[in-house]
Amino acid sequence: MAITMQSRTGVGVFFQVEGWEKMVRSVLEAKKRAGDMGPIWELVATDFAAEETQVFAHGGAWGGYTAWAPVQEKVAKAKARQGFQSAVLVGSGRLKNSLTQRGHPEFRYEPTPLTLKLGTRVPYASSHDEGTTHLPQRSLIRITPQAQSRWASLMTQYITEAFESGR
Repeated sequence: MAITMQSRTGVGVFFQVEGWEKMVRSVLEAKKRAGDMGPIWELVATDFAAEETQVFAHGGAWGGYTAWAPVQEKVAKAKARQGFQSAVLVGSGRLKNSLTQRGHPEFRYEPTPLTLKLGTRVPYASSHDEGTTHLPQRSLIRITPQAQSRWASLMTQYITEAFESGR
């Protein structure tokens, strides 16, 4: 957008704003994008699953968080007898896969234009996440500051692209 002086008229000056229509279109497009983050939610969800993959790979100790409480010896033996994996929070793999695989039927992905809910639909997940009298509390979802920053950048970029694309 530019302001140019077109001519002198009598005792005044006539100015014209060039590119005003383009700027208005860009602002309207940015407003539209800010009101519907749908296209960005897919990217955030994919990154969330990648983050959760790291959380499970590191036994909860990811992004500055501490490791999950270890599996008790008697629980490890019971898991082995049942043919389950010995890793913390990974028996059958159902819970882990529901947080780390976008295509898993229990991966929770609930977008609206301005909100996104991510997580798991595995019924017993909250028992592990909150802890019970028989289970230590082990936070399943660990959002790092780096992930938050990436997601905020994606949203900001999505909105500002309306200006850069020159619509």
